[in-house]
Amino acid sequence: MIFFTNKRYKLGYTYLLLVSFYTRTEHMISLGAVCSTVAALKAFDLGKEAYPFDWTISRFPSLKETLKDDFKDFLNLAFLGMRDDYRAIVNKHGLQFVHDFPTIEKDYTQAAIEHADEIGEQKLAHNYLSFLPAITRKYDRRIARFREACNGKDKVYFFRHFGIDSKEEAQIICNIIKQQYPSLDFLLIIIGNNSSFDTPWNLPNIKNYFLNDSKVWNDVAEWQRIFSDLSLIPAAKRSYKEINSIYLENLCKNCDYCTLKTKQMKKQL
Repeated sequence: MIFFTNKRYKLGYTYLLLVSFYTRTEHMISLGAVCSTVAALKAFDLGKEAYPFDWTISRFPSLKETLKDDFKDFLNLAFLGMRDDYRAIVNKHGLQFVHDFPTIEKDYTQAAIEHADEIGEQKLAHNYLSFLPAITRKYDRRIARFREACNGKDKVYFFRHFGIDSKEEAQIICNIIKQQYPSLDFLLIIIGNNSSFDTPWNLPNIKNYFLNDSKVWNDVAEWQRIFSDLSLIPAAKRSYKEINSIYLENLCKNCDYCTLKTKQMKKQL
C-alpha cells in the first residue's frame, strides 16, 4: 500500500509540486499448524518471506509455549529428541521439524540443508546431528525476521490453520502476542473445521473462518475466499486451475500426508 503527501513550494511565479511517498508493507506470517498454511500464502503471492512455523508441525501447546518463551532453546541440542518413527526431530516444546534434517533417501550438503524446506519425511540419516549448525542458522534468520516484523510499524497478519479448536485458545495466543509485542498492529486469522467456526467470534484482533477438512488441500478456492474477504487479494485474481497448480508447487511434496493430497489434487487438473 502506498501513501503520499503533496507539498507546494513557490519558485518565482511558478509552484513546484513535490510528491513524497512511502510504502507500507503488510507481513503475512504462518503460525502453522502444518505446511498447508504457507503453501496457500505462496499460491496467492502473499508468502514473500520465510518464518519459523512455516514447515514445522506445531500443536497448540507447542505454539503457545514457543511464543511465550520467545523461541528460547528453539534448537538447543540439550532439549532435542527423535520422534517415535525416526522421521522428525522434536524440540523442547514439542515442535516437530519434519522438513529440515537430512534423511536416508539421498546425500545432502550443508549448504543445501541450510536453505532447504522440502527435505523428505523419511527416516533421518545417521549423521543428521552434524547438520544442526546449518539448520540453526536458517532458523535464527527466520526468528530474527519474525521479531523484526512484530517490532515494526507495519501490520502483521498471522494465519493459523488447524491446531486451535476454540475461541478460548485463540484468545490465549492473541494475548501472548499482545504481551510480547504491545505496539504491534496485527490480526490473528484462525481457520478450523469444527462447529464453533460456523459463526464469527467477534473478538478483537481475531478473525475466524470455517474450512471443511475435505477441502483443506484440494479446493484452493476456499483459501481464495478467505484472502478475498480479508481484502488481501482481488476477488478473482487467478483462475482456479492456475491457483491449484501453484499450490501444488508449494506443498512440501515429500511427507506421506502431502503426497497423498497432491495425488488427489492432480486428478482435478
